[in-house]
Amino acid sequence: LFFDFDKLAEKKIRVFVDTVGLDLSSSYKITTPIVATPDSVLFKGPLTLLRDLPDSILVKVSKSGIQENFNEKIKVPDQGFDYRIEMMNKDVRVRFGVERFEKESIEIPLWPINFPENKSYDYDRKVIVTYFVNEENKNKIDASKFQASINFKKLDKKDSSIKPTLVKKPSF
Repeated sequence: LFFDFDKLAEKKIRVFVDTVGLDLSSSYKITTPIVATPDSVLFKGPLTLLRDLPDSILVKVSKSGIQENFNEKIKVPDQGFDYRIEMMNKDVRVRFGVERFEKESIEIPLWPINFPENKSYDYDRKVIVTYFVNEENKNKIDASKFQASINFKKLDKKDSSIKPTLVKKPSF
């Protein structure tokens, strides 16, 4: 008769939320950090088996079409570990904020930089900037919040183009 003894131990494994699998409603974006509480799951079992466990676990939010702040308990999926390993906490609370954003466009002037003064160049004097803005900041945006330039030193000699640079944008 043979008995295999091992120390009984605990291991905390960090929990991460699958952000790729989050299904937000159209035009909604995450606006706060995604927080899982607790941030780890405790496992108990033989020390030699616990050493082989991964350092993190991914939990998935199954709700689709999210369009309001999220704050729900999520079941930690069964990891399929050895039957002698026990998962102590089986769910985590996941929370994050979301807001609706609208796609807007505005036409702004282009400011030339480093253009030779003795020659005339033909280029578009304006550029259309497209951006996403939430309802709170929608009325705070006008052309004065943006500035774009074209730098002659960045001329692409292959096709004679210059890519505009956005040098000023709203802080929100």
